[in-house]
Amino acid sequence: MKHQNLQERLSVAKEAPRLGIHSFHRFFGKLIPAIPAASIELFTKRGDLVLDPFCGSGTTLVEAIVRGRDAVGVDVNPLAVLISRVKTSLADPDKLIESLERSVHEGRRILGNGLPPPPYCVNIHHWYRPGVIRELSALRQAVLCEGEDDVRDFMTACLSAVNRNVSNADPQHVFPGYSKRLRRLDAERGRRINVFDVFASGVRKRIGYLREMHTRMNGTGHARVEVGSADRLPDPGREVGLVVTNPPYISSVRYLETLKLEMSWSGYIRCPEDYREMDRLQIGSEKFSTREHREFQCSGVEEADEIARRLFEEGHTKMSLTVSRYFRRMAEMLDSADRLLRSGGRMVFKLSQSRVRKQDVPTPRIISGLLQERGYELEEDFQDDYKPNSRSLLTARNYYSGRMDSDRILVLRKP
Repeated sequence: MKHQNLQERLSVAKEAPRLGIHSFHRFFGKLIPAIPAASIELFTKRGDLVLDPFCGSGTTLVEAIVRGRDAVGVDVNPLAVLISRVKTSLADPDKLIESLERSVHEGRRILGNGLPPPPYCVNIHHWYRPGVIRELSALRQAVLCEGEDDVRDFMTACLSAVNRNVSNADPQHVFPGYSKRLRRLDAERGRRINVFDVFASGVRKRIGYLREMHTRMNGTGHARVEVGSADRLPDPGREVGLVVTNPPYISSVRYLETLKLEMSWSGYIRCPEDYREMDRLQIGSEKFSTREHREFQCSGVEEADEIARRLFEEGHTKMSLTVSRYFRRMAEMLDSADRLLRSGGRMVFKLSQSRVRKQDVPTPRIISGLLQERGYELEEDFQDDYKPNSRSLLTARNYYSGRMDSDRILVLRKP
């Protein structure tokens, strides 16, 4: 029988029904479940450890633990870490139902007695009606009073997940915006928004996702999720068998901007400086002071530095620094992951070529080259097209970055 490769396995995995838990919380640029699912089944066995250094909302972690593997996830975004923890914690659904009833009852009591002030949220009165602000504030306070960590985390993540549905930010759009569609609805008949009802419905739906996951568990897998940087990965205390990840798209996606409202109500953005600092920490950040990009900086990655040099000479000094720092930190991430990966283990990457100020940046080729320089064998390199209705990906990212049509999937084996 011919050995099946990832490309063949992936085409089959894409046809399989996906777990509902993957729809727990909107998260831009998600890794489709089929990629880690197929990789885990092909390259690991039960009990192995799977690592995602850019875990986002936990897609890789979920697919690992339902297959009886253990998983480690790291992300710089604390809301992403919360979502990942909740999706992989396997909290008791009966306790969650009890918590829902308590939270709604207590929230209504708080609404009529000593309402707390809302958390920091930029332009809060633009994004939310006064009544919605009051109900969200009361319900948030009630949720924070839940005693058990996994229950409180689940309710907090649910409140974040339904936040866009009770705001003036159109949930059909990637970035927050009071769209013409919502303005027209409000002008014609007005939207009736009851935060308690939306929250209760959202929690029940997500408890259903959790019950489904309980029934699908094939063995006992555990996940550990931490806030941290991918270029300084924590030591899990045992060898990693597989790395599966979807790193940030360079100069293409303002990841933090897509979740700024949810992060404010979850308490992770408490002031403008919190937002700016978190943005600076992300690999691929464009947040630099003028002093930082006044002089050309090398990444130490030859092909990336050629591109960065051209950008600098054309006067695009900030974007030059964005490119050089991106690949310098990605190289550090590869070294950090390599130290954890066992001999014979694989790294599987979903990457896309970027375009920065009309300069093509062949990210997949550069990352593949860096690993091959470290002795890795390139086993597969194939194109993975986006679905035609993927409006969040098949559009120009901003005024200086181009449209992306597909990703490349790389599989590299450690010697």
